[in-house]
Amino acid sequence: MQLDPLVRDYSNYLEELMGSLRSSSTRVYLDTSLLIWLIRIGKEARDEFFDWCKGRAVGSIRVPVWAAHELHRHNLSQTVRRTAQSAVGDTKTKYAEFAGMAAERADDNTCRAWGYAGRSSYIGELERSAAVLDRLSLVLKPDEESLRAATEQVIQFVNAHTLASDLSPAIARLSATGEFRASHRMPPGFEDNRKEENASGDVIIWEEMLIDVFSSAGEAKTDPIDSVFVSLDEKKDWVSSAPQIINEFGRSQNPAPDVSVDVALPHPMLVHEYKQRARGGRLFIATPAFLSAALHREARSSGAASHVQHWLAASHRPASLSRLMSAVDSSAARKSRALEASNNPQRTQSTPAVVTDEEPDLSAQTAISLMATENTPLVRQLMDALPEEQAPILHGLLERLMNGELSSFALGRILSQISMQGLVSWPDQIPSLLEQLPSSVPQVVRNAVLLAILASIYFDRYGELLAQPATKLASVCLPLEADPGYGPAFTNLNRLLNAADARLPYFPGSNSSSVPFSIEAIPGGVARRLKDIRIGQQPVLIDPLPGDSARRLSVLLGRPPSTGCDGKELRSLLAYEFLIPVSALSASADSTQYTWPPDCGLVVMDTGVDGGLSALATGGNEDD
Repeated sequence: MQLDPLVRDYSNYLEELMGSLRSSSTRVYLDTSLLIWLIRIGKEARDEFFDWCKGRAVGSIRVPVWAAHELHRHNLSQTVRRTAQSAVGDTKTKYAEFAGMAAERADDNTCRAWGYAGRSSYIGELERSAAVLDRLSLVLKPDEESLRAATEQVIQFVNAHTLASDLSPAIARLSATGEFRASHRMPPGFEDNRKEENASGDVIIWEEMLIDVFSSAGEAKTDPIDSVFVSLDEKKDWVSSAPQIINEFGRSQNPAPDVSVDVALPHPMLVHEYKQRARGGRLFIATPAFLSAALHREARSSGAASHVQHWLAASHRPASLSRLMSAVDSSAARKSRALEASNNPQRTQSTPAVVTDEEPDLSAQTAISLMATENTPLVRQLMDALPEEQAPILHGLLERLMNGELSSFALGRILSQISMQGLVSWPDQIPSLLEQLPSSVPQVVRNAVLLAILASIYFDRYGELLAQPATKLASVCLPLEADPGYGPAFTNLNRLLNAADARLPYFPGSNSSSVPFSIEAIPGGVARRLKDIRIGQQPVLIDPLPGDSARRLSVLLGRPPSTGCDGKELRSLLAYEFLIPVSALSASADSTQYTWPPDCGLVVMDTGVDGGLSALATGGNEDD
């Protein structure tokens, strides 16, 4: 048996793993935890994982019988639903405890010291945060149709890839050696509670893998076979995490498994047993987060497009901004101390001019003139970065902003470019980044950054009006109009759109609180059949559409007409597709159930026609 090195080379390990995955003979075994995770994640991420599996050699993806058995048990006990409900309940309970302690502590002086107008202002923020938490938790509320579809999709996949194992030898062997393995901490499974049900599940899966590889390799009938076990289980009875790694830049660092910078090798006893009993080659154990990161890296190193963007996002917690803002706060504190020192006659230390010295020209014309600013190297660097690598790059950009080396508009343009080109987790992080900028960055700078982003929604890099605005970027940034602090950005955007003679169903910055909206349906039945939808005076429902059209309601809503939708879901879809605040559309039909013709769909945005909506416009734009 070979013991693991204490310091491990990250780049070499990645190359070994990807080299093994390039081989058509390598087996990929899927654990129960991975199968449950596939039900839990979003459809786009799940489809990317299945597409990757389809791209591998026939028969190389394998589900142990015991893993399929465990999945069946979890499906019957509704584990995914119960876990989501428990997470929401626990989070709300914890927040209530936090709010109670904060309310006890808060007084006018303490709250003012941290930038609030006083205790009342702070308590109001607590209450608003509780309401936001309630809204955010709705996404975790089990959608029976989506959950059923996800479960069926995973079941079909498992049925197509489950081994035809005879478990009798594995169970017999476990009966003879199971107690010895557990008492002597022999992997896997020695960390499992022996009193719990399925306490020996890991060992049975392991035995099943060994038997499967041995039956293929036999008495040197083939070359040694590599195996990759994909699991969310990172207990030390499976893996041996690295105390220290040599990163891809040749520097030593502590591992960061939460962001896939780790070299988690299989436990040395597992490697030894695999080689001895299976006559196998190499054994790898990978989490879906690490595997997606490795696939993303390989694609970007070859210059190819990454096909695991949603999978990558689903398997990485959105924690990079937290680290980024901590770094920026520390940087701001250092600048503040340096400024104080420069004002001290005892010292001669100087400090760089920061962006707060001069406020940017917050005008629409300035934003347009800077739309053509090229930041290709920075955008490319961010596009190639994994989630954990984005934080230091963005930190560097914010440092340059605070030092006056990068304009507010240039930063906004960079953020809009990476968002519209599909960088994982963007543009979702833009509002949080703007909100968490240090207090040393004035609101006018935030507005300038946001104005450049807003301009990118409606205008190309040459300042020409886009026929179809960038919907995804708009859906994240336009809701900021409700924040009075960003009023100047939206006022200037409104001027810009009017000067370009844009035609829109809703003009940001117009202070309009409602948009005329009506639904006409054929009465009768539980769900009423849609006949017409109008926004303003424009009909937005169209048929017939070809079966492969992405504009069909069935595609946009992600469900067939037989399932239908309620008025609230329809209103939310219209708001997203036509860039209208959802609160500006009447909620009078929210509780009504609707269905629609199979070939029925929605028209598209077109800023060049009356009303901003057209049944004839097609295509997209270069940035969306």
